[in-house]
Amino acid sequence: MDLVGYDSEKVVDYLMSVDANCLVINAGGIIDLFPNPLELSNPSRFLGGQDILRELCDACRAKGIRVIARVDFRGVERRVFEQRPDVFSVDANGFPRISRYLGEPLPETLYTPCYLSWYRNEHAFEFARHLIREYGVDGIWENASVHEGICYCKRCEAAYKSEVGEGLPRGGVFAEAGYDGYRAWKARKLQEHLENFRREIKAFGDDKAFCAEIFGLFYDLYDFAGHDLYNIKEAMDFLVTPLFVANDEPLSAPTILTKFLKALDADKTPVVLFGHLGTDNQLRYVSNSPSELKIWMWQAIGSGASLWDVIFNGQHAAATYDRRNEALVAEVFRTMKKFEHQLHNRRPVAPVGIFFSQKTNLKRRRPNRDEDHYLTNILGLDQVLTDSHIQYDFVLDLNLSAEAIRGKELLILPNAEFISDAEADIIREFVRNGGKVIATGATSLGDESGARRENFALSDVLGCDYAGTSVDASKWGYQRIKESAHRVFSGMEKTELAANWGQSVLVRERSHDGSKALATFVPPIYPQPPEKSWLTSMDTPYATILENQFGNGRAVYFATEIDRNIWHHGHLDFSTLLGNAVSYMLSDEHVLETNAPPSVQMTLTEVTGEAPGGFILHMVNLTSTPRRPVANIIPVRDFSVTLKLPAKEFVSCDALIGNKEDVNVSAHEVTSDGDLCVRLSIGQIDDVLSLHLVTQ
Repeated sequence: MDLVGYDSEKVVDYLMSVDANCLVINAGGIIDLFPNPLELSNPSRFLGGQDILRELCDACRAKGIRVIARVDFRGVERRVFEQRPDVFSVDANGFPRISRYLGEPLPETLYTPCYLSWYRNEHAFEFARHLIREYGVDGIWENASVHEGICYCKRCEAAYKSEVGEGLPRGGVFAEAGYDGYRAWKARKLQEHLENFRREIKAFGDDKAFCAEIFGLFYDLYDFAGHDLYNIKEAMDFLVTPLFVANDEPLSAPTILTKFLKALDADKTPVVLFGHLGTDNQLRYVSNSPSELKIWMWQAIGSGASLWDVIFNGQHAAATYDRRNEALVAEVFRTMKKFEHQLHNRRPVAPVGIFFSQKTNLKRRRPNRDEDHYLTNILGLDQVLTDSHIQYDFVLDLNLSAEAIRGKELLILPNAEFISDAEADIIREFVRNGGKVIATGATSLGDESGARRENFALSDVLGCDYAGTSVDASKWGYQRIKESAHRVFSGMEKTELAANWGQSVLVRERSHDGSKALATFVPPIYPQPPEKSWLTSMDTPYATILENQFGNGRAVYFATEIDRNIWHHGHLDFSTLLGNAVSYMLSDEHVLETNAPPSVQMTLTEVTGEAPGGFILHMVNLTSTPRRPVANIIPVRDFSVTLKLPAKEFVSCDALIGNKEDVNVSAHEVTSDGDLCVRLSIGQIDDVLSLHLVTQ
């Protein structure tokens, strides 16, 4: 219906008014936005003789705006399906498979193709070639590159038999381990499809862009659809993945995602795909919280991401049913354009690295966060680091090497259960040479194949041995503090017990190696009846927190998933213990120190492009009433920030975003360590303050 009376000139005028540099427009697949002469065409009945795609391409080209054609081959209507029923997916009984959304059938049936199908490959490639030849589009975006479950079409049967040496698996439950081999094969088929699609597009020139909708990090589509950002990153010209504003995601989610994408490929632009309408991609016709939307966008920009605002109705953001958030997006886009050179090419200043184990992620991730044992560990860890304003980035197992972690003061392994011997050796040498490690949960108890080891691969580094089992402390769990004077227990001087929860790996310290148990496991103390709520002894031989000297370095090991507990349970003991451990391992010295509250989140990055050198200190204010969604942001006043920068001379401090009058450089000097120390006084931050510190 939005096509009726479509005015391409007004759409482009709007894009120009907000300084947008690219329009991604639906070209077709399910419904075509142009008079399509190809086989299986399905032009919209609302085109009314217009060639809207051509009008938009011509109008955008005249204004210097790039056009990427969105194509969607997730499925076809019955009329189209009946023309070529042999080129779509079938179930184990040979019946056509239909597209679903969030497990539910669509109001109108769409017959879905698999990753090997003629429709998603030969047909799709010719479709894209036609768009480039006839319309001169600047690139192709394959939307909904998703095929859930298992396909038994002839192509899949033949390919699986040829490559795996057996027939496609049948029976049982698809989510169970019996289909793991098929899942890995399916992920490779998706990767091949995307690589082939990219090859078709690049045949028209390297300047033609290709990318696809692959869900990653915050969305778990590997088990059902084979989505794995590791596998497909080479096929993408820029790294884009969806992350819609959602009340159940942390407000730091765009920052976490951007850091992950930068670690995946530092040379490709990370793009956060979001929408100023809807919440968690639902309620697409009405605005979400304007305060949360601002936080979402500023968080992404702060870590170096670009933004893609997705609009599902109307001709443009200012010509749709709900226009309440349009001005907010326009403000951010104009800011991105104005400071493009400073904001675009940046790298994190991060003495702390979070080791990301994709092998563990694939094994322990669950769509239901209550059952998840990996992403939630990272979310809890991010909460502690972000609250303490500690700067971090990700170190991926994809490219783990001595070089990748050189310069890191601290490497954190959040429940990194499945690691290879080679990865363990790299981490071991890092610690031996003076590096520091914090590990949690079942870190290194499994190998890269998913098999359980008899002992930790890093037992010598962690200073403990696996006792052969784990226990569930989710009810009535405690830890006995053994070394109350240790820095890890700062602020807990008046207690002999600390909270415990979730799975506890039972371990014994290696006392002969110089390790020390800082806290030990306490058996459950049942609350009822009160007369029986006591133990003869709280002492056990199982350590829950250990410190170990290894070579010139040091390790602190939590035998619990303390990071996950922070996210799921929330008892302050968990965040206090982990936060203290991080500060202890960093010797309480940080590249960024501030007396601002945790609700003012800060990201420090180094400018690496053509702009004047220096650093960006990006601050996003989350201070508000204690509930989601955020309704109003409360200004924060009168705080200071001290930065220790790898530079020799301070030149200037400019406010890219926010009020420069609220910023005062109170001092700057070169320290005895050779770092540049800059002290800032901040009078007030409303929603965002982004400072460019020019240095030499």
